[in-house]
Amino acid sequence: GAIDVKKTKELFIKKCETKGITFRDVEQFFPEDITKTLEAFLRIGLTRLSSEPTPSLKQMIEEMRISLTAMFA
Repeated sequence: GAIDVKKTKELFIKKCETKGITFRDVEQFFPEDITKTLEAFLRIGLTRLSSEPTPSLKQMIEEMRISLTAMFA
């Protein structure tokens, strides 16, 4: 089934509150060094699991940023 974006957002905010985390905006998901952090995992994980070429890490992060921004708008 389809993801209930409103409910997902509500549950995420509630989860943050129970963990003592203040969620301000989606940029919290994307620290400056995220590309460096994820590069190794991309090589040993996602690219290994896909028979199709994967988009660049930069493109994947940008698409995720756009989707999350829309979700939390």
